[in-house]
Amino acid sequence: MNTNDRIPMPPRRWLLRFGLPVLVLAAAAALLLGTMWSSIMPARSVQTVSALVRDVDTPINAANTTTSSDAVVQAPGWVEPDPYGTYAGALVEGVVKELHVLEGDTVTAGQPVASLVDDEARIALQRARANVLHLQAEVLMTEAERDQVPSRIKAAKAKVSELEDEINRKIPLVEQGAVAAGPVERLKLRLQSAHAAVEQLVIEQKRLDAAIMDDQAELAIGESERDDAMLRLNRMTVVSPIDGVVIERLTSPGSVIRFGNGEHSSHIVHIYQPEKLQVRADVPLATAALVHTGQRAEVVVDILPDMVFKGEITRFVHRADLSKNTIEAKVRIIDPSPLLKPDMLARVRILPALEPGTQEGMMRVPRSFVPKDAIIDGYAWIIESRSGGSGIARRRSVTLGNSEHDGWIEVIEGINPGDLLILDSNGLQDGDRVTSTGDDR
Repeated sequence: MNTNDRIPMPPRRWLLRFGLPVLVLAAAAALLLGTMWSSIMPARSVQTVSALVRDVDTPINAANTTTSSDAVVQAPGWVEPDPYGTYAGALVEGVVKELHVLEGDTVTAGQPVASLVDDEARIALQRARANVLHLQAEVLMTEAERDQVPSRIKAAKAKVSELEDEINRKIPLVEQGAVAAGPVERLKLRLQSAHAAVEQLVIEQKRLDAAIMDDQAELAIGESERDDAMLRLNRMTVVSPIDGVVIERLTSPGSVIRFGNGEHSSHIVHIYQPEKLQVRADVPLATAALVHTGQRAEVVVDILPDMVFKGEITRFVHRADLSKNTIEAKVRIIDPSPLLKPDMLARVRILPALEPGTQEGMMRVPRSFVPKDAIIDGYAWIIESRSGGSGIARRRSVTLGNSEHDGWIEVIEGINPGDLLILDSNGLQDGDRVTSTGDDR
């Protein structure tokens, strides 16, 4: 007898063998029926109307009046000093001796930020001062010598007058034979010598005047050299040109300051004014024609995502970036927060320009308008996934504005221009298939 004939047959489980496949087929059929139900069931006919667009005047400072959809252009950028960064730079070459400020320090105009090695400058100033004292002494000596010349000229002229008088008295006596002619001739020779002495003294006076002018010129040169040495010594202390905050330190003790050795070869620290910031925004070339100087903007930075800063476009960089297909715009931040820092990433929403006729403090923006009776308890029914006039009914929350025109009300959020609104929504369920029959209005 075969051993295999003794092995009993396993029990037949009819439920697992036939029931499970039937259950799978039933589930698949139910799923298929559910997905096709909206197509099998007839669509409900509803009256609809399209949302329209109308420009409205909105307060500039009103809360929740501007959204990203109101912006004519949105552009990325980063924060930077307005209108440009300022550097505290050395005005003379030398070696940095000491830094007095670090990144983040607040500085005032004229405050020392660094010192250079000044030994040579001090010696040069001492030498220049000594030279000025020597030149001043030479001027005084020459002036004293010249001051004596007028009295000497006066004495020489008195001698001339004396000899002329004596000659004039003796000439008649010579003619009468009372006095010999020889002494009178000798007096005339002495008179000529006296005239020559006067002329010599006048020449001497002019020479001394010229010498004084030369000495004074040399003194002026010496004083300018002294002032130059003093200025160089003073410039060994580098000061801040403005009130502000240090962005970065560009050198360190021991560094050599040498002009013409790179862009920042003479710069010590980079400074900015926290109350003067702007955003360097990359405006796409495709929308650049919509943006103009003076246009209002909103600025949001990553560090303060819930704060919106007001801004204004001040100028454009007149050169496009072909690699990014953008043009750079400068957007001044009005009343920036102390938390804002240069190089922070920012997003700029450039708002529509004010049009003629817009009231002061208002801006004109496009808004969606819908029939007032299409809004029920803050909700509206919209046809989505449209194909022709058919689609799926969806219930959507909306935010209304204050403007009304001929039974149409302003919608700030929730409705887009061209959306198809259902007017007769009684008994409608979210997800129902509907067909638009239009609206006679």
